[in-house]
Amino acid sequence: WGRFKKDYPPAYSNISLLAVDKNGSIFAGIEGEGLFRSNDKGESWKELENGLTNKRILAIIFDSKLMIYLGTSNGIFRGIDKDGGKFENITGDLKNTIIQSIAIDKDDNIYAGTDGGGVFIKNGDAGWEDINFGLKNKRVLSLFSDKRGSIYAGTHDGLFVVSQGSSEWKDIS
Repeated sequence: WGRFKKDYPPAYSNISLLAVDKNGSIFAGIEGEGLFRSNDKGESWKELENGLTNKRILAIIFDSKLMIYLGTSNGIFRGIDKDGGKFENITGDLKNTIIQSIAIDKDDNIYAGTDGGGVFIKNGDAGWEDINFGLKNKRVLSLFSDKRGSIYAGTHDGLFVVSQGSSEWKDIS
C-alpha cells in the first residue's frame, strides 16, 4: 500500500467514500473537506466544489449518462456537466436533507435514503415523493438498484426491498 500523493487529498484525511466512473476517474469524498477527482489513477487530484455548498459527502452515484449525484449532510446535488466540476442543488422540497444513500434505477429515477425521513423518489423534473409504506425504520443507511428495477434499502432494522411498480417495502432480513 502506498499514499497516492502527499499533498492532495490532504494526508491522513478521513476518506469516507470512493467511486470510480465508467471512464476510470476516481472520486473521493473526504470527511468535511469535499469531493476530489483523479483522472490519472491518483497521480493528481482536483477538488470539485463549484456549486457544492456542503463538503460533508455521504453518498455518490452515477446515472446512465455518467452524470454524478452526491448525497450530503445538507441535501442532494447533481453534476450539471460531464466533467463533474459544476453542481446544482436538487434537494427541492425534501423534508429531511441528510442524504445518506442514493440509488438510480434503470429508468433514471433517483432514490434518496435519508437519516430519519425514509426514502424519497424523484422522477425527472417532478418533486420528491415519499415511498415509505412498509419501511420499519426511516434511518436509511444504504440503497441499491438491481437490473430488474427493484430497490433495496439497508436500515437500522434490517434489509427491505420494493419491486418496480410496487409501493410497499418488504422486509427480507
